[in-house]
Parts: sequence; structure tokens; C-alpha cells
Amino acid sequence: MTLADYTFYVEEFMGNTIPSELFNKYAERSNYILSRLCLNRVVETYFERQYNLAICELAELVYSNPKSVNATSESLGDYSVTYKNGQDLDVQAYDIALTYLGNTGLLASGLE
Repeated sequence: MTLADYTFYVEEFMGNTIPSELFNKYAERSNYILSRLCLNRVVETYFERQYNLAICELAELVYSNPKSVNATSESLGDYSVTYKNGQDLDVQAYDIALTYLGNTGLLASGLE
């Protein structure tokens, strides 16, 4: 299987959010996320387009979000707590994977 490249991103996915020089970095990170959600199942060429579309959308999500999700922290002495605001990045990633791969049998069983 061939992982989505910048040409696929622009021409097939019709993306314009990620600069060309950064696309491979974010596509590779997205591939790891998607592989985890698919339990490292082999993606056959039959599902290559759907997988690559998911990679592109995940790449935009990862590119658009800083490492940490919007969070607020507070501390009192040695005790600290962090509250996350908004939807967790993993949940958003799964929603994207479900959109493109939900009917392929590739996603982790019990999550669909």
C-alpha cells in the first residue's frame, strides 16, 4: 500500500491546510494513529483510497491541534489537576476513522 503523499492530499482529498513541506510529517503521525485504531491490520489495496483519505483528514486534525488539547490546570501544594476542554483528540481521530473505514472491517472490534 502506498501512503498518501502531498499530491494525493491536494488533488484527491482537495486539502489546502497543511503546507507541502510539513505534509509528510503529519501524514506519518496520522498513519500511526490510524494503524493503532485498526489494530495494525494490513490495509489491502481495495481500501487504500479510504485509508489515505482518512490519513489526510487526520493529518489536518493533528496539524491544527497543538500537542495538548485545550486544558486548564490548577495546583495546590503538591496536588494538581488538569481539566480538558472540548473533545479529546483520540475521539476526533476515531470519528474520522469511522467515517472512512467504518464499513471495511479494519477498525478495532467493539468500537464501531
